[in-house]
Amino acid sequence: MLLSNLVAKYPHLPNGLSLLRIGLIVPICLLTAINTPIAVWLAFLLFVIAALSDWADGWLARHYQLQSHLGQILDYTADKLLVVALLLVLTYVHSITAWSIAAAFLILLREVAIGGLREFLSKTEINLPSSPLGKQKTVVQFVALGLLILGNHGPALAMTRIFGELLLWLAAALTIVSGYEYIRAGWAHLVSSVRHKK
Repeated sequence: MLLSNLVAKYPHLPNGLSLLRIGLIVPICLLTAINTPIAVWLAFLLFVIAALSDWADGWLARHYQLQSHLGQILDYTADKLLVVALLLVLTYVHSITAWSIAAAFLILLREVAIGGLREFLSKTEINLPSSPLGKQKTVVQFVALGLLILGNHGPALAMTRIFGELLLWLAAALTIVSGYEYIRAGWAHLVSSVRHKK
């Protein structure tokens, strides 16, 4: 009841959560770059808040039927900015090392390619919804990034950096597969649109 009243009073709450996530990017990255135990744990805490906001804005929008084109753009942009910025910073502080840099590079390439595809299709009034695999990829990415933020400052027995890099490779694999699905779906929508115009 309290949540319903809050959403009724602030119908743009989901968009506000997406903007919060964008606003958290700079402090998360700065604290991660400082790379001291206290700074890293603060960055991890802020990252958890950002990740939960990603779930919350989507759930609120769907549950209370507050979906909008602006909301989709903000949610997508917030996720991609957070992921790309963190991949760069984590590489800088050597939480992502050696061959795992290739996994980060694959993820970056996919985000740029799919972002470009979405931008192109938006001009043709074609909307590509998020696929279940794409959502799973996002979850794996966020868990991997959270572990990598902690890096060598996490619990010793947890081997956070090692597990983070392994999950990053899993995220890269899901990234390639989901990226292929987006490209295939986008091409099918585009071909169908052209045929209808004829």
